[in-house]
Amino acid sequence: LAGADGQLSPFVQRIIREGSAFTDHEFPANSQSLLDTANDNGGLDQRTQALFETLVWRRLSQVYEEAEEGMQLFKKSISPEDVRQGKLADCYFLSCLAALAEVPGRIESLFNTKEVNYAGIYSINFFVNGQRQEV
Repeated sequence: LAGADGQLSPFVQRIIREGSAFTDHEFPANSQSLLDTANDNGGLDQRTQALFETLVWRRLSQVYEEAEEGMQLFKKSISPEDVRQGKLADCYFLSCLAALAEVPGRIESLFNTKEVNYAGIYSINFFVNGQRQEV
């Protein structure tokens, strides 16, 4: 989706330019994207699994009227205190985010997409075993 220089790929640019809402077929907007059914749902209890099944996925614009007009991805700096654990059993990932947030601007630098867009498509760099992977 993004080039090695962090520039948006033609694919992402086209989706944003077209202005239609993006749908990620590899990460569908349903509970299966949160639950790990192949591995006992990450050890989540039945009550939490049932809660996830009832969640309704919505776009930002469906939650806040005219959200895109005044929204920013980053209004102020991100700190480790901003990271909150929920019930996704993803503490390993959140601890990495908290560590990154110790250095101002580090999390923001992972984002290739810097502006809120109607399409709802954002390009972010993760590093797995030292190798950059754009998601």
